[in-house]
Amino acid sequence: MSTPAGWYPQPDGRLRYWDGTAWTEHFHDPGAADDAAKPTAQGGDAGSPDEPSASEPTAAATPMAYGASAPAAYGTPTYGAPAAAPAKKGKGCLIWGLVAVVLIVVLGVVGAIVAWKRISESPVIVLPTAVPSRLVTPSAPEPSETVFSTPDSADTLSVTLGKGFTIDKVTVADGWTVDATAVKGIWLFNNMKLTSAAKDYAMFKLTFYSGDSVIDTALCTVAINETEVTCLPVSKDVHSATRVGVKGSF
Repeated sequence: MSTPAGWYPQPDGRLRYWDGTAWTEHFHDPGAADDAAKPTAQGGDAGSPDEPSASEPTAAATPMAYGASAPAAYGTPTYGAPAAAPAKKGKGCLIWGLVAVVLIVVLGVVGAIVAWKRISESPVIVLPTAVPSRLVTPSAPEPSETVFSTPDSADTLSVTLGKGFTIDKVTVADGWTVDATAVKGIWLFNNMKLTSAAKDYAMFKLTFYSGDSVIDTALCTVAINETEVTCLPVSKDVHSATRVGVKGSF
């Protein structure tokens, strides 16, 4: 609802006529002595409003200052400036929605391009489509007779089976044996001991010879401050050995 037409006070003390939609160029000075100069309904300018009389109620009872906003109930715009148009929220939301859709589409296209490049750059693994009709398996070697290897020319010394010897600052006592076990193909060393505790770690190799051919070999070790000699078992019967070669740390 707009402010009704009427005379309203201005900052300079005069009244100005509001026609209900805009300010007119009609002014009235209440302090003027010449009332004859006031336009009337009969003799005034054509189209000019009647000037207020002393007995006529005017809008001055609720003054509206020049340049001030009309009462909030009427929503009258400030004099001299048109009312600001309400913001079009719906249009702004539509624009932002379109921008978001465009961004999503662009990001989707970029992601698809990156994924395609990665796939195209990945190595291609070609799997065989045909299965060989026949698989060739290596044949097992046929069993053969035991062949003695050549003797080790670097033996430090030679002894007979069961005899003691001195090697790498340790002395093995007489009486050691190589005995068969319940497990086929395994012979163990027994009663191989030092005459005194070893002062340092020692390791030596025993080679069992039949003539100039090697029957089998064994590796033996002695721990510090120990008298027991530990030897790996042999896989052949070495009782036919004519001599035993002993080689020190190697």
